[in-house]
Amino acid sequence: MKNISTVLSQPPELKRPMGSDELSREQRDSVAYFFLRLSLLNREQYDRQFPDEKTEALAKREYAAHLKDFTREQIDAGMATYHDNRQAGVEGFQFLDVDRAIGLIRNGGVGEGNPARIHKLFEPLALPDKNAQERARKSGESELAKMRGMFDL
Repeated sequence: MKNISTVLSQPPELKRPMGSDELSREQRDSVAYFFLRLSLLNREQYDRQFPDEKTEALAKREYAAHLKDFTREQIDAGMATYHDNRQAGVEGFQFLDVDRAIGLIRNGGVGEGNPARIHKLFEPLALPDKNAQERARKSGESELAKMRGMFDL
């Protein structure tokens, strides 16, 4: 058993978020591909944000758990949306933001500045059969007659 003075004198053991030894080859590829695509958005900002290989490696390790299961197609779609938002001047997309880019990938391109899929038209549910449709029509007629009776119409 260690005494308290030896424990306090030693640097704390930091748990690494996710090491490359815990990822498959495909998962490491997804993380590397994401950071490659991120660097292509604005190389100058990327170099400022990750000035050396150690900083970039630490960022990859930090975000690996969030990126490891994305496909290249998903990453491409998210980055295309990021480009669109930057070009449209949407607030918050002028600087590189790893979390925002991950959010766009995870949500299929829906994020700040993008409508929450309201562009998709509602397709009404079909009634199961003609009998149900007829019962619903008769029920609606009787309820409408009751409401009209309330107002003496």
